[in-house]
Amino acid sequence: MIEIPHKLLGFLERGTCLGSPLTDTGRGTFTLSGPGDRSGSPEPNGFARARDRHRSQHGKGNPACMKLVQGEEFIGLFRSGEWKQAFHLETQDEYHVADEAEPFRKFLASEPDDYEWCRSWDDLIKEVTSTGRQVHRVRLVSVPHVDYTRFGLTIAPLNIEAGEEIKWLPRPLIDAAELAGDDYWLFDDRLVVFVTFTDDGDFGGFAVTDDPVIAAHCTVVRDTVWGLGIPHADYIGSDYAAAK
Repeated sequence: MIEIPHKLLGFLERGTCLGSPLTDTGRGTFTLSGPGDRSGSPEPNGFARARDRHRSQHGKGNPACMKLVQGEEFIGLFRSGEWKQAFHLETQDEYHVADEAEPFRKFLASEPDDYEWCRSWDDLIKEVTSTGRQVHRVRLVSVPHVDYTRFGLTIAPLNIEAGEEIKWLPRPLIDAAELAGDDYWLFDDRLVVFVTFTDDGDFGGFAVTDDPVIAAHCTVVRDTVWGLGIPHADYIGSDYAAAK
């Protein structure tokens, strides 16, 4: 299931997107779900017609498609070499992904961890940043922290050592209306990769679009949260991190 914020698709006609029905959640988003693998599916007519009208008013050109991809295709975006900066926004306080279940359990139990489970990601970041490309991440967090945020604080130094730049953004510092409703990656202001989740909270894949309207909005959000975020080295000694 994918949850799409109204503010990103405010010009979308009620109907279909990515070949499946949209359902208004009543909390500012639509959910999209349906059977089958929709990777590479073009936008169906309702979405495309609305997008065409929007572009005809703003001179944006032809509609793009949104494509669902899985792990290796996503990793391929990093290795493509066709970008200079990748940005990631994490909006949730907790994630229930299978790969982190045992490491998180060990963290809560104060058991040692060799961090082998995150080595492949850190190796990827080392690979791409060694070529001069930048990988930025902002994590939106509630204060006081939930256990998952404390867990994330222990992992962040490994990501930073690999080459990421990480900032933390306490929710009191930003108006929720300025945020995107979903986690996403943004490559060079032009390619947006939404992170999708299954009903039980595990990763469900990635929804990729180069739509200029969506990319422009996500660029504005990126610039806002990056400007407000607190670098990791400063954050760990802040009153936000110490709050109980």
